[in-house]
Amino acid sequence: MTTTTIDMPKVTQMLDAGWLVCLAKNDLGTYFAEATHEKEIVWTRAKDKWSKLLTDAGWEYEQCELLLSADWGHPGVVETDDRTPEQALTRLAYKVHGEMPPDSEATP
Repeated sequence: MTTTTIDMPKVTQMLDAGWLVCLAKNDLGTYFAEATHEKEIVWTRAKDKWSKLLTDAGWEYEQCELLLSADWGHPGVVETDDRTPEQALTRLAYKVHGEMPPDSEATP
C-alpha cells in the first residue's frame, strides 16, 4: 500500500500554474493521472528538475532512465498513478514541481 501523503494545496499550485490534468481509474484498480502544459518549456523544466531530483537522491542512471521513460515518456505529458485519486493528484503535483511527495515510497 502506498504511503503518499495527500497535499491538496500542492495540487492547487499545479492547477494554478496552468497544468491541464486528467484523472481516471485504471484496470488495476488504481488511479491514473496525467498532466500537460501549453508551454513546452514548462514541461521540459519540470522533467529536468525531476531527473535531477532522482540523481541527487542516489538513483542509478538506469533506474532514472526507466522512471523517466515511464512517467515522462510522451513529449509534453507527465504521468503517474496511486491508490486513491487524491494520492495520484498529489504525486503528479509534486512531479511537475520537481519535488518528491512527503512519505513517498519513491525513494532509492
